[in-house]
Amino acid sequence: MTAADPAERELQELALALEADTPEPRPAFAEQLSKRVEAGFPRTGRAARARGGARRRLAGLRRPRRLLPALAVAATLRQLVDLVKLDAAAAASLRELVDLAVPTRTPEDGRGATR
Repeated sequence: MTAADPAERELQELALALEADTPEPRPAFAEQLSKRVEAGFPRTGRAARARGGARRRLAGLRRPRRLLPALAVAATLRQLVDLVKLDAAAAASLRELVDLAVPTRTPEDGRGATR
């Protein structure tokens, strides 16, 4: 161990303990895994069938490309509507703040702003 800091030294000790406690795989499993690595992890059985089904389902989604411009226009319009609503709400809030900050003139005392 090379750490001078006690927290870092404790972390190094923990890493060494975990490394020493790591179990070794069974020889049959290690051999099977090595073969799959050499073969590039080919898809077999259920995984291969599932991948083919997913391709068929996704192929149907590629056709309606004519809808993309309409969806883009609809999304843009929605953003504009939200922006206008937000702007109106901000203007109302600003009016309320001004009303609170600037007192109106009352006829009795003659002080404050007139509107």
